[in-house]
Amino acid sequence: MLYKTVFSFVIIFMLFLPWSCQKVIKKAGIPEKITILKKEGISVRQAADSNAPVITSVFYKYQYQVIDGLPAWYKIKLPGGEYGWICANPAENWTEQQENKVKILLKGGISLREEPYNKDSKITGVAAEQYTFDILETDYSHFKISLPDNKAGWIYAGKPGDPWVEFAQN
Repeated sequence: MLYKTVFSFVIIFMLFLPWSCQKVIKKAGIPEKITILKKEGISVRQAADSNAPVITSVFYKYQYQVIDGLPAWYKIKLPGGEYGWICANPAENWTEQQENKVKILLKGGISLREEPYNKDSKITGVAAEQYTFDILETDYSHFKISLPDNKAGWIYAGKPGDPWVEFAQN
């Protein structure tokens, strides 16, 4: 009987763990809500890809609930209960560049990927917030860096001076 109780507890814990970790990760790096600051509005797409079909637009000064996020992309809940992705550079810079170095400013860090410009590229690590890395190579808004464990990969550095959204204050 004790084994059944322990086994049941372990199963429930394992089912709950991914959900609870996902909530912690979301809180650390993704805002709860955003307000649109681009006066012309922003296109909402089916996927986090600038080539994905546009499903609607969101407008200046409207606020939306954020469901998920990737660097420069947020999945938002639309008024009709549907979801879509917007390209939304944050009002604050994600990185700070100093000569051949980059300091990570994004809360929660930035995913390190095998390839630049490919959101489906394998994530090989995380460039941690407040750490400074040598820039090994540059490809427009992507920097190739090396983590302390010598894993090299690409981060998206954001586009400074192009604020499109404002994070909601909690």
